[in-house]
Amino acid sequence: MSGNQLTRRTFIKTAGATGVSVYVLWSGPGTGSWFGPRMVLAANLGVLNATEGKETLAMARQLFPHDKLGDEFYWVVVESIDRDMAGSPELASRLRDGLAQLNKAAGGDFTAVTAEVQLEAMKKLEGTPFFSDMLNKTQFYFYNNKAVWSKFGYEGSSWEKGGYINRGFNDVEWTQG
Repeated sequence: MSGNQLTRRTFIKTAGATGVSVYVLWSGPGTGSWFGPRMVLAANLGVLNATEGKETLAMARQLFPHDKLGDEFYWVVVESIDRDMAGSPELASRLRDGLAQLNKAAGGDFTAVTAEVQLEAMKKLEGTPFFSDMLNKTQFYFYNNKAVWSKFGYEGSSWEKGGYINRGFNDVEWTQG
């Protein structure tokens, strides 16, 4: 291969680095620095506005909380949901209405309340199509993100490499008796 040839791997690395390179402050109660849990990635959202993006991010973090993972992993979920909304006016309407209900259930601003209040607000919407959409889409887009896999020690599919028998089948300590 030529050194100047764009490969799939190079494209993905470049696109990922570009997407993660620009950060903006997500202002909220008690945040006084540019770093920390209130940081959110800047993105070109097509359907969600910035406020709805932050609300979607906060809900995704509550649905599948992993404190050791930064917002950038959850922001992939927001961008993916935004793309889904662009392709389905019904979904866009349902999710926008659901975010409005979520804010109402939280007493005004879902992103400005404590984690406990956020959980209570989400429980009030648990049986709705909005909640089901958010739960299923967050689970799919979050755990289908290969960048997340390494954070949990998952090396990815092994069948195309001959399986796990000769590739560390017994190297995981928790499988040992």
